[in-house]
Amino acid sequence: MSLKTFILSELYSGGLAYGLELKRRFAAARIVSWEGVSHGSVYRALARLREEGLVARYRPAARGAGAVEGPGAKSDSAEAFRAKGTGAKGARAKGAARNRKFYAITAKGKRRFEESLSGELAEPRTYRNPLNIAVACLKALPAPRAVALLELRRRRLSGHEALAAEVAREAAGSDRSSAYERLAAERILMKARAELFFAASLADYLRGAG
Repeated sequence: MSLKTFILSELYSGGLAYGLELKRRFAAARIVSWEGVSHGSVYRALARLREEGLVARYRPAARGAGAVEGPGAKSDSAEAFRAKGTGAKGARAKGAARNRKFYAITAKGKRRFEESLSGELAEPRTYRNPLNIAVACLKALPAPRAVALLELRRRRLSGHEALAAEVAREAAGSDRSSAYERLAAERILMKARAELFFAASLADYLRGAG
């Protein structure tokens, strides 16, 4: 899954959004094993999505003149930014809102997002994962070098394991959303622990073989 898929997901379910808001949503999602993204990465992804016709862009001031077509809730979201605040601070907020570029998913984007999820979930990576090739080829390296790479992987996996455990604990609520987040985090947690066991076991074997 890519950053573009995440952006399409947010626009698919959440309507209108601007770049900084999408970056904040990404951080709030706390998707284990994904590194943080920069503003530049988000805007580059949005530019590519727009070039492909998967999202449309407009400014709040353009409402009624070239505004993105869609449910009224999308336009209302842009309107809410214009109406926000009073006085000098409010004027600055309004000015910032007017300069923001808002994005909405297109019908083509919705189809692409659904197709992307279908392809990703229907095709297990157990057999086509590039990691499997790397593991198979690792034996070509001198044992000390291979062990060093496995130790590096183990350290990074430990970070993923800790984050997944933290997310799972925090999402241990009774509401549906918390249960979904907990199950997703527990999936990553089980996978990280299995990979940690494998990395440690293979490193021990290579030390003995060396």
